Amino acid sequence: MNNSSEVHRLANSIAGLVETITEIINAKVKETNGARASADAILQQQTVHPIALERWVSKKELAEHFKISVRTTDNWMKRKLLPYIRIGKNVRFKLSEADETINHYYKIYGRSC
Repeated sequence: MNNSSEVHRLANSIAGLVETITEIINAKVKETNGARASADAILQQQTVHPIALERWVSKKELAEHFKISVRTTDNWMKRKLLPYIRIGKNVRFKLSEADETINHYYKIYGRSC
């Protein structure tokens, strides 16, 4: 009989452990699902804005932007004052990079290019 009561107590203890472990697992699953749900909610709240792509401008447009001649633009290119790309025979500039470069040059040297 003694052995039977020990087996019964052991079975009750194991059942208690199983119940506790099940509660812990369920709590973790709910926590994970809650975190996932809140992350999904945050993602849904954020509106997707298309990336504003900066337009590349021609030499003439750049000269108009800086109110200089195309010849001056050519000189600045030769002196490597302006970042540009060449596509075949065409040259293109990003206005933001050109502005940044010229502003940096003025800041350092304090004079016209």
